[in-house]
Amino acid sequence: MLLLPRISISEVDLLLDEYRGLSVNELAARTEQLRPWLKSRPTSPTGGYPVDSAVLETWRRGILSIAYEWGYPIDSGRDKQRGEFDRKVTKFLWQQLSEVAPGDLMRGETWAFLTTELLPDVTLWRFPGQGSDRGLPVRRRFIGGQRNAFQRLWTRALLLRQDTAAEPYHLIDSMSEDELVGLIERPNVSASPELAQAIARTLVGFSSDISDAGVKREEVHRGAMLRIRARFPVIAIDFLEGEELQAELDRAYWNALEAEKAKHS
Repeated sequence: MLLLPRISISEVDLLLDEYRGLSVNELAARTEQLRPWLKSRPTSPTGGYPVDSAVLETWRRGILSIAYEWGYPIDSGRDKQRGEFDRKVTKFLWQQLSEVAPGDLMRGETWAFLTTELLPDVTLWRFPGQGSDRGLPVRRRFIGGQRNAFQRLWTRALLLRQDTAAEPYHLIDSMSEDELVGLIERPNVSASPELAQAIARTLVGFSSDISDAGVKREEVHRGAMLRIRARFPVIAIDFLEGEELQAELDRAYWNALEAEKAKHS
């Protein structure tokens, strides 16, 4: 298994100070000049062997090529650009990181390396900041965690990819960015791939009813997620299976749909 380099939060903060004020183009030029993936970085002492720098560079080129398809290095402000970039990178990461030690993929320091040293320009392009912070590095997108620019995408594949389906990424491709964020960034849901997939299937399955009702699907999804999360203290939804689980989810989405219809009646 491959072992990836790691960098600490304090190292991320030092690098972000250096990146402050740089445009995407300037950060790309700096990265290509310094080629930080060639440096010796600590990895796990056991469980595999350190990934070769040539492999890291291949990953960088692969994600850059996807970014160029969707407007890099120009502003990625359009929702369609961001969504399509994310979908393609989700699939790329799942395929390319398949030989990485599973423990490494669960460590924030690993993802911090990928965003902050291997792909800082792409991270800044994808998340350029808002308002007075526009163009400045958004810290939570560089450090490890559910909001890391690339960890969040790999986690989507981990939870929602259906290995035995004819179209393994169907659920991911069928959901908007807001719907995916509302599902994946909820710890009590994302802890269970079975529950996450069941919720996603239910949402997609309700699409026709939602469309016929003339309400926004994202609002119905948001309302259903509130209802599902409210049930956790009452019933262990993440331990339900089959028809019992589906009945709970159907009820949540149906009630959320009816609530949205009532708002517009």
